[in-house]
Amino acid sequence: GGGGGGGVGAGATHAMAIAPVAGGAIFPIETRCHALEYDPPAVTGPVEDMDDPETRRMANARLTAAFSSQKRQRKVARVRAERAVDASTFASSSALQDALAAATANEMSAKQLSELAGANRNIPGHDVDATNPSDAFPFELFPLLDLLDRTRWKDLSEASKKPSKMKELEADGHFDAYTLSLVPKIAEGTGVPGGDKHEESRRRKLRAKSLAALDFLIKFYVHKGVVVERREKKRKGEEEIEIDSAVPKPWILLWTDESKVHPFVQRGVVDAFTELQRSEDGTLPGADEAKRYVRPKRSKDLLCMHVILMALRVCDWTLDVTALGKKMKESLKELIPHCKELGCKLSKEGTAKTGGVTTFATLPLDGTKRLGDFLPEIKRRPQAAKKRE
Repeated sequence: GGGGGGGVGAGATHAMAIAPVAGGAIFPIETRCHALEYDPPAVTGPVEDMDDPETRRMANARLTAAFSSQKRQRKVARVRAERAVDASTFASSSALQDALAAATANEMSAKQLSELAGANRNIPGHDVDATNPSDAFPFELFPLLDLLDRTRWKDLSEASKKPSKMKELEADGHFDAYTLSLVPKIAEGTGVPGGDKHEESRRRKLRAKSLAALDFLIKFYVHKGVVVERREKKRKGEEEIEIDSAVPKPWILLWTDESKVHPFVQRGVVDAFTELQRSEDGTLPGADEAKRYVRPKRSKDLLCMHVILMALRVCDWTLDVTALGKKMKESLKELIPHCKELGCKLSKEGTAKTGGVTTFATLPLDGTKRLGDFLPEIKRRPQAAKKRE
């Protein structure tokens, strides 16, 4: 409207009309300063391909270095370090598949691994292709074979033929009742008219040595399983000899009385079925320290199977496991799996009403099947089912 009086056209009124621009369309309005060039600059160098992930990564790195805070830059650097890849990373899935195929070309299947594990069983020396017990578990593979001459196997062989010698063995107390109860087994199947005397003598000798080995193996099995060296002491009746007190007496390693098992045999058993215990830092004891030998689970299992195998040899490959378990102070639950590891078949005789059940183990090799056919199959350990959420 107009102003107050006195002016030209006093009292006149004006109206301003607003008309739509560009037919009502919305368009941007850009404010520009005068005398400036607003055309895009000409490209003089190579054009970066922003579709390339590596190019975008480098561009983002430049922007981060130029405009981000120090805290943000440290965080980005930490994330990049975690995502860093080494030179062996493959650029494509096909290259990765080829590399995996080349790396696993010589790997064995589960069946092949089972066969390999079966070939390295923790059982006494054996031949899986043998078809008779003597060849399946050759006596010559017994690790303490050379020490059996230090035992009284000849007395056992003689006692199997002479009752007077048997009474002597019962009186001197060197062998226990279980060992003496198996002495008649030594002469079983011998003395047959027209038989091969040389073969009978060989069989009787093998059984006598097996029984002698069974005797000291059982004694060591029922031992607590830990053997510690000790200094030699003067025996009763020996004259005291003056020696330099600064020179220590030698170490001896015994786990039972020398009158029961020869010291050489005792040392051989320790070497075969125990391990030298190391200190916490893995070092061995020094020369002036007593050595301590322990019997791990694997060695104990092997010793148990040697005991079973020796008893099988003495008993012509059919063994009363119940009686052996009582002597070894082991339950049938513990012995039966070891019998099966040797390829034995188990059977039972008797009932509770007739005086009890007796369990027998037999190695069923009759010349038609291999030992490998009776050894248990090595199977993969079953995996536990995944727990439900």
